[in-house]
Amino acid sequence: MGQIITAGRLLLARPGLALMAANAPHGGVASGLANLALFGHGQSNAAYANDQDGALLAMAQAIATYLDAAGTPAGVSNSASDVSGAGVYAGVAGYGSFLTYGGDTAAAASAAAYGADGTAMLGMIAALAPAARAATLAGILYWGETDSALTAFSGNGGLGYADKPVYKAALLNDIGQIRAAFGKSAAAMPFGVFGPPYGTPTGAAMVREAWVELAADPANNLVWAVPQTYDSITRGNNWNAATGVETLGLPNPGHRDAADNVAFYRRGALAMARAILASNGLAASLLPAALGAGTGPRIVAATLSGARVVLTIQHDGGTDLLVPAFAPPNGADAPLPAQGVGFSVMDGGSVTAPGTMIRAVACTRLDATHLQLTLASAPTNQASACRLFYPWPDEMWADQPLTEIGRGCAVTDNFGQIAVPADYDLNQLLGAGWRMNMPLGSPVSMTGSGASANARFGIALSPA
Repeated sequence: MGQIITAGRLLLARPGLALMAANAPHGGVASGLANLALFGHGQSNAAYANDQDGALLAMAQAIATYLDAAGTPAGVSNSASDVSGAGVYAGVAGYGSFLTYGGDTAAAASAAAYGADGTAMLGMIAALAPAARAATLAGILYWGETDSALTAFSGNGGLGYADKPVYKAALLNDIGQIRAAFGKSAAAMPFGVFGPPYGTPTGAAMVREAWVELAADPANNLVWAVPQTYDSITRGNNWNAATGVETLGLPNPGHRDAADNVAFYRRGALAMARAILASNGLAASLLPAALGAGTGPRIVAATLSGARVVLTIQHDGGTDLLVPAFAPPNGADAPLPAQGVGFSVMDGGSVTAPGTMIRAVACTRLDATHLQLTLASAPTNQASACRLFYPWPDEMWADQPLTEIGRGCAVTDNFGQIAVPADYDLNQLLGAGWRMNMPLGSPVSMTGSGASANARFGIALSPA
């Protein structure tokens, strides 16, 4: 029997599943690794993805195939590691957290002990068989919902945008306790982190900036494994495969649809395979450099001229840009991707005090590394005072169809279509759709490096 769990506006039904395993074909060049396991951790979206949708296991299968790892890959998670409504470090009544809140300081967050949720998770880890605890292991954090939403309550005890150091300290504390429970050092157990579309704009920006900054410091052994999750739909909604349009079905507010959860985890498999190689002292060359880092293409520059923006794209494993060609919806002149869905420019202002948001109305591929956007109007501020977002997360609750991007409507590379060595082609080894085109990531610009990294959500425009 499953159990029903409620927290705030979240409703979740899930089985009490502790360990999932399945065989995976062997590919790649033998890494010598064995008994690959992924530990899943988060709140209700993670519970759906890990414990109902099979997403965590799908990632484990893909990683094991990339690395030709011996043994049976497994995903380890249950209601102790994925707790509905529980963030990392909450300070608002009615919102749970794994760590016991002790004040809005990094020092307090670093020293915070686990409360009931965290203690239960440690008990679950301790109860695993010794072989499971000794496995080739990585942690997967599909998370950020409550931590993103709490910024809406800043001043009422929750974390605000300025509390990014507090959130970072709490996340490192949580990860450190999990590693210790498994008897793993930071160097030996990498963590991949990514999150569903959720929260206030400032909250979503804060957690993503924090992930980028933490990933910039090698000592943390953390990777932002899936930089784009807004190309998805609300759980239970309807999706038209011909037009790419989402409409209300039986929506499950705040949660991603099962097909999207699986897609996210498959996307993150290559990045995590590389992290596992490094954490086990193995050469990066065991995975061909031509596959890329596994995080997909990213926007590295945006130039503004009137109402037009030209984006420069840096490819990862792909070689070209694709603007998906759905049928025009509802008599529109162009499909959603060609209308520039998801792209917007903030005309002045900042994440904490947003300026006017100007949405794109057209997106055109110029060549393999450039896109041209047409905005609904020209910004009034100079280019350097404007920022590009993909997307700007302007909904706190996903109880209406997301308008930011939507399933299948992101601009992607062609990674799922290009030729790769047969031993690394998941489409041949595991089936169609396992090695997919990668969407443009949500841009986060960064200055500095290591522990001094400073990230900002979005990317500043330059004059043409």
